[in-house]
Amino acid sequence: MGLLITNNNSTAQMAPCSLSTSAPLSPIIFGRKKNQHRRFLTLFSIIMIAFNMQVAESYVHPQIQRIFSQRTQSDHINRPSIALSSSSATFDADQLSEMSDFQRRMRRLVTETDEKKKAKKSPKQNSGRGRPPNFKVIDTLDEYKNVIGKNQNKLIVVRFYAPWCKACKAIAPSYHRLALTFPDVTFVDVPATNTNANLHQGLGVPSLPYGHIYHPSGGLVEELKLSRKYFPYFTQTLQTYIDGQCDIDDTPFA
Repeated sequence: MGLLITNNNSTAQMAPCSLSTSAPLSPIIFGRKKNQHRRFLTLFSIIMIAFNMQVAESYVHPQIQRIFSQRTQSDHINRPSIALSSSSATFDADQLSEMSDFQRRMRRLVTETDEKKKAKKSPKQNSGRGRPPNFKVIDTLDEYKNVIGKNQNKLIVVRFYAPWCKACKAIAPSYHRLALTFPDVTFVDVPATNTNANLHQGLGVPSLPYGHIYHPSGGLVEELKLSRKYFPYFTQTLQTYIDGQCDIDDTPFA
C-alpha cells in the first residue's frame, strides 16, 4: 500500500507506508492480568464491607446506649421503696420539727386517745396489770364469799364503786396508793355492774363509793363512806386497826 504525494511539478510519487499490527497476547500474560483484576475486585469488596460495618456501628452504638440508659432509669423507678424506707425516719423528724405547737398537741391527743381505747378493758381484765399482789378485783357473790370467808389472819378493805361514778373515779388513785402503803392488808375492788346489782343490795351498800373493813377475828368492823370528803377519816380508821388499837369516837360517817 502506498501514499500519493504531489509536489509543485504536479508529479505524483508513491511512498511506501507500513501499518504496524500488534501480535496477540500470550496465555501467561493474559492470566496475570486476569488475576490482577480479580485481586482488585476482592480488595474493593473488603474495603466496602469495612466501610459499611463502620457506618452500621456508628448508628447502632448510640441506640444501644439509649436503650441501656432507659432500662437503668426504669429499674430505679420500680424500686422507690428502698429510698423511701431509708429516709422515712428523717422525713418524720423534719415533719415533726415543722409542726406548730397546736399540731403537736393535737397529734399527741389523738395518739393518747387511741392508746386508751386499746387499753380499755373491763375491771376484771385489768385487775392483774399494774396492781400490787395484795389487790384484787371481784364482781360476783361467790368470789366475795371466797375472799372474805377464808380470811383468817389479815385485814381486808373493800371498796364498792361504779365505773361511771365521778366520785369513785376521783378517789380511785388514793385508794390504790393505800394498797402500796399497807402491803400486809388485802384490798378489794367490787365494781357495780348490771350483772351483780344483787351483790351490792345484799350487802346493804347505801351509796357509792363505799367501804368495808373486815378484821380476821371480828368480821365486818367498819362501814364507811369513801368519797373525797370522808377519805382522810377512812384512812385514819384503817390505821388504828393496823396498829392494833381502836379509838372510841362518835362519828357521823357510818
